[in-house]
Amino acid sequence: SIGSYSGHNSFGVSVSVLSDELNPGLDLLADVCLHPTFPPEEIEKERAVILSEIAAERDQPETIAGLLAREAIFGSHPYRYRAVGTEAAVLRLGRADLEEWHRRYCCGRNGVLAVFGDVDPERAFALAEKAFAGLPAGEEAALAGRFPRSVPLSSRRVESKPGAAQAVLMVGFPGVDVKSPDRYPLEVLSGIFTGLGSTLFMRVRDELGLAYYLGAHEILGLDPGAYIFYAGTVPGKTETALGEIRSEIRRVQEGGVTEEELKRNQDRLIGRREFSLQSNDGLAFAAALDELYGLGYDNYREYEGEIRKVNAADLQRVAREYLRSDRCAVVIVQPDEKTSDQ
Repeated sequence: SIGSYSGHNSFGVSVSVLSDELNPGLDLLADVCLHPTFPPEEIEKERAVILSEIAAERDQPETIAGLLAREAIFGSHPYRYRAVGTEAAVLRLGRADLEEWHRRYCCGRNGVLAVFGDVDPERAFALAEKAFAGLPAGEEAALAGRFPRSVPLSSRRVESKPGAAQAVLMVGFPGVDVKSPDRYPLEVLSGIFTGLGSTLFMRVRDELGLAYYLGAHEILGLDPGAYIFYAGTVPGKTETALGEIRSEIRRVQEGGVTEEELKRNQDRLIGRREFSLQSNDGLAFAAALDELYGLGYDNYREYEGEIRKVNAADLQRVAREYLRSDRCAVVIVQPDEKTSDQ
């Protein structure tokens, strides 16, 4: 099988074959990378698919809130966009744009090839070297630091979405990049704030009955990303849900995370990570991106140790440093203008 991936900092193509089909598999992968034809009819098909995705999500309160939160946190930085792009950009792109983009970025100095499976490494290297011999060296792309952004001050935005059944709340803060050691305590914090067993979830959903879902996650990239809380809540009760999120942040900032709570979430994160790396696809994906981002191809081996090193004091420190009320964007998307918080 053959597939592709695209994100804010990278794109890629993958192929999965049986071990004894490594040679034709690499030839196929190289052909896709070196000799794309960009047929006009295929461009139009893909354009229609992407436009339909954008249109479908335009009416989703979660998507609206996410985009508004990104705009507030990232300002003019490209991270404010979703990876699928905007309707105007998709309509504007033509075959010449794709050819130029391919020429600029699909080259040796911008590429990483990862091969995992029951293969001989020396043979795999020789076959890859032969298959990709025609790939031009090109120029290394400046993937980070091209779009500096200022740290936003606290902001608040409320939007109406007629016909929506629930309100969506997002609370966002400027975050860190993939090379920051603080990404690991922030990831542990995401586990503490998210999930059926989290204090925040049990308080807001089970005790108060205010949320359909809620949690927190990091947006990581080569440039500093974001840390975002999200909640789908009862219309008219977003202020109550917001107060509970702020209360939970204060709990961590005041050192309220217990050792049992910390260990439980470390175990959960490590288990989830190990599950994602059980397949050759998952290993190749992790190794290729980590190498591309300058972390080293074997960085995935360090994950468990980094997560285990996080202690309660680290959680308190990063909560105080990054989850600051004076650098916070609050976005509320509610069913209609008649709905107000009580």
